[in-house]
Amino acid sequence: MYRKKITVALAICALCLTTLPHSSAADETGTVLENPNQLLSHYRELQLPDPDAQSLKLKSRLKVPDLWSLDQSFHEGNMKLHLEAKPSVPEVTAVPVYPVTPQEFSPETVDIIRKAFFDDAPLYDPEGYYTLGACPQAECSPSLDFGEASSDSPDTEATLTSLASMKDGLFSFKIKSTPAFPMEVEVARQPSEDTYASMANTWIAPDFQDEGIVQSLCTREEAEKLAQVTPAEAVQITDVYVEKLGLSDFSPKDIELAVCRDLTALTSKTSGQDPAEKKHAVTAAGYLVRYTRDLDGIPITAQSNYGGAYEDETGNPGHSQKAAPDHAWGYETLEFYVNSQGLQYACLMNLYQVGEPVFQSVDMLSFSELSPFVQNGFAILPVLTKCTCDMDISRITLGYSRIYDPWADPYTGYLVPVWDFFGEYTETRNSENASYTFTHRSPDISLLTVNAVDGSIINRSLGY
Repeated sequence: MYRKKITVALAICALCLTTLPHSSAADETGTVLENPNQLLSHYRELQLPDPDAQSLKLKSRLKVPDLWSLDQSFHEGNMKLHLEAKPSVPEVTAVPVYPVTPQEFSPETVDIIRKAFFDDAPLYDPEGYYTLGACPQAECSPSLDFGEASSDSPDTEATLTSLASMKDGLFSFKIKSTPAFPMEVEVARQPSEDTYASMANTWIAPDFQDEGIVQSLCTREEAEKLAQVTPAEAVQITDVYVEKLGLSDFSPKDIELAVCRDLTALTSKTSGQDPAEKKHAVTAAGYLVRYTRDLDGIPITAQSNYGGAYEDETGNPGHSQKAAPDHAWGYETLEFYVNSQGLQYACLMNLYQVGEPVFQSVDMLSFSELSPFVQNGFAILPVLTKCTCDMDISRITLGYSRIYDPWADPYTGYLVPVWDFFGEYTETRNSENASYTFTHRSPDISLLTVNAVDGSIINRSLGY
């Protein structure tokens, strides 16, 4: 599966925007209690006198406007920001803060996942399946020696791949454990019954407004026709799997039109050929349905960054596979790609074990207190400081994100409220002989994430 990656803020941004205790807007609405927790040192408990009072609803209490508008220039006019969106704020009064740890990836958990996707169908070793055929001699029992992927062996991983022959096709079932992703499950429909393909097909949710994408893949209209399923029908298919997985507190957040590319065709048919030839690489279309957890009416904000990155000696994010285990932990993820044939691909990673809240109602920045942090956050986005850029923010959400301190405890984090800003930007970069313009659009990439409690910038790749 193709994983879109973007790094829009360095960890040092959290230092650039100092996170001093704010002058709380709780004077008229509640009492603030100090917090001794080191990681959450600026977090304070807000005791609400009447939790049911409409005036204490989050949007009203934080004085969030119906329309958030901002036009500003940075870097001597080289960056222009246009922000205009109706903020999405949960209809709640209190926002708890929850501790989370990795859910155990036990044989029992593997069995629940296996049955959710394959019922009681037998699993086969890929090599044995094709050499011996789908017979009992080729059957295998999926289990991992998770001791191999331990803190003592940060560069090791445990992986097992099986095949399941279902009435509607052949599927691969891959279970994997690494330090950054202690739970990783992939289910993929196999393109052929004759040969196992570990990465023959790749599903992506492309930008159909990009002319280059349209030329190399297909138009939105062509993809919709090929999918032969509506977004609502796609959710009906995926909801069945979520129910079988026992994830009753998850709900669909993002639904995006997607296409499947044949990597073999991309390699053999696109080199030196005209754009029309490249369209043969698209073998199917459908919808990406992304789920996140909901707690007390507040969703974990859906976005496409899987986390699991770490900082190298220079302070820059590095590749997660090279990370020491106490420097990286990826996010909880649940995604499906489906079309009229049913499930095409599913990815389940790093389910959380959610503990009792450490705050029942955390004190948060009001809109007026938050605004300077947001403006400064856009000004220091490193991806935009070395070019001419026009940024347009069209969606703003308030929801949960997981933060943690990997140096103190790599596998304990907290779900805290954050503001996420989504949209697009066009950058122009100049060289000695030419000027290059690129437009970046993706509805599921957060261009800026700001902690709603203390105003610090959160790097989505790093998780803090």
